[in-house]
Amino acid sequence: MGFFSSLFGSAATPSGMPSFSSNGIVCPFCFEQFGADAVEYRCTNRQCDAGPSGSAAEVDEKYSTFRGWPRPRPVGHVFKPQKQGHFGGGSVCCDVCHSNTPVPICPSCHSPLPQSSIDGNNEIIAIVGTRGSGKSHYITVLIDQLTRRVGHVMDAGVNPFLTMDGLYNCRELYQETKYKPLFEEQHTLEATSRALGGGDRKDKMPLIYTWNYTEASRGRKKAFTLSFFDAAGEDLEDPQAVATVNRYLQHARGIIFLVDPLQIAGIREQLEAAGETDLTSSLRGVQGTTGFEGVLSAITTLIRTARGIREGDAIDVPVAIAFSKFDQLTPICGAAVTVQQPSPHAKHGAFVEADQQAVDAELRALLENWDEGAIVSSVQSNFRDVAFFGVSALGLHNAPDESGSVKRPRPLRVEDPLLWIMAKNHLITKE
Repeated sequence: MGFFSSLFGSAATPSGMPSFSSNGIVCPFCFEQFGADAVEYRCTNRQCDAGPSGSAAEVDEKYSTFRGWPRPRPVGHVFKPQKQGHFGGGSVCCDVCHSNTPVPICPSCHSPLPQSSIDGNNEIIAIVGTRGSGKSHYITVLIDQLTRRVGHVMDAGVNPFLTMDGLYNCRELYQETKYKPLFEEQHTLEATSRALGGGDRKDKMPLIYTWNYTEASRGRKKAFTLSFFDAAGEDLEDPQAVATVNRYLQHARGIIFLVDPLQIAGIREQLEAAGETDLTSSLRGVQGTTGFEGVLSAITTLIRTARGIREGDAIDVPVAIAFSKFDQLTPICGAAVTVQQPSPHAKHGAFVEADQQAVDAELRALLENWDEGAIVSSVQSNFRDVAFFGVSALGLHNAPDESGSVKRPRPLRVEDPLLWIMAKNHLITKE
C-alpha cells in the first residue's frame, strides 16, 4: 500500500454551509486548498432534470478524470450556491430542482467533502516511507485498531465516510481492498503501483473517516477527518512526480515515517550475528530502491521549497520515526524493553508521555549500539521535534511465507505514532 494518511481537525457548526477558516479547506482526496466560498455542490436528486434533454444524468468531467475513468460518467448536476460566503444561513438547494440534499464537493476534483473537513481548521498528518516498509499493512491494521478498539476506549467515534449519492462508501472500500485480503483471506496486500492515474483503481482511493469525541475538560464536541491515501513508495523518491503527493506534504502538520529496520545494514548485521540468517524474504523486491536517506531528503526538500524554509533552519513539523516489523528485532533487543510491551495510551484515554519518552530513549540507545546513530542526527538536523517508535502490523512470528500467506494480524503499538502527533497538535489530551 502506499504511503499516506492525513488528519484534519475541525470544530462543528450547525449550518449546512461551510464556515470560514483562516487556513482554508483542504480536500481529503486531492489535497488542494481553497476558501469556503469556493465549495461546490452535487445534486443527489435522481429526478433532477439538469442534464441533457432534461435528464438527471449530467456528466462530471472533473470527477471522472480524478477517478481515472476511461470515459466521463454522469454522476449528478454540479452547481455553486447562489450566496457564496454566506456562513450562517440555512441549507443549500439545487439551482435546478431545488432539492435541499446536495453533497458538498471539492472545486478541484469534485470529490465529496465530509462536513468535519469543511467546518474548520485543517490538521494533516502524513504516513510516508520507503518501498517495502510495510505501509499497506500498517495503514490497514491501524484503521482496524482505530475503529474497533482505540476509538472505543478513548470515548471517540471513528466512523467511515459515505455519501448519499452512493459514489463513495469508505466502509465497503476498506473491506474490499484492505480488510478482507489481509484479515479474512490472510494474505499479504499487493505492492501499490506507482503514480495516481490510469484506471479506476479502488486501492488508490483515499479511505476517509471522522473522529468524533467530547473534550472531557470542557464538554466541547470536536470532529476530525482522517484520510488515508495509498501511493507507491517510489512516488516520494521524486517529489515532483505526482502533484497530489506534493500538495499532501506541503500541508502536513505531522509526519509518520515508516522505516523497515531490516533494510538498515547495521541492524541486519546484528541479526545475522544473533543467528537470524534467513532475511531474504523480508528484503524481497526492495533491492535497488531509494532508502531512508533518499526519502528523507525528498521530504525535506519538498517541505522547505513549499514553505520557504532555508537550509539549516529547523522544520517545525513533528516527525515520528516508526520502525516497522519491530517484532523481528526481538533477538537483538530483548522482549523486556518498553517498546515490546502493549501500548498504554488508549487504555488511559490520553497520550501517556512517560511511555513515549521511555520508548524513544530505548530506540535511540539501540541505534547507537547498532552503529546507526546517524539516523538520529539526520532527522534532527532537519526537524525540530522528533520521536522514535517501534511498531508491528502483523505481529510476532507472522512473517509472510513464500506464497504471501500470513496469520491474522496481532499488532503491536501501531497507533502510538499517530496519537503522539495528535497530542502534539492538541487534538487529544495527554498525561
